[in-house]
Amino acid sequence: MGWGTVDEKAADRGLYLYDHWDWDKKYPVVRFDLSIVLTDSIERLEESLNSLLNDNAEKYQISFKENLPSLRLKELIQKLMV
Repeated sequence: MGWGTVDEKAADRGLYLYDHWDWDKKYPVVRFDLSIVLTDSIERLEESLNSLLNDNAEKYQISFKENLPSLRLKELIQKLMV
């Protein structure tokens, strides 16, 4: 969980990626289990999405400035790519 690793290299044999990937570099992985998102109201949907985003942000020690889930996702991705 977390960072892409060399262990995943075997799964990519035969793909273009195999010979064009820096297997020594680690990349952040963001995971969302959308099966637990509550959708009975827009408020609960936003709360559920923010909870998933907060879990990922905590894992990478990121804090958000934005409040909307869509903007938080954008912010999370931008901060992870630095």
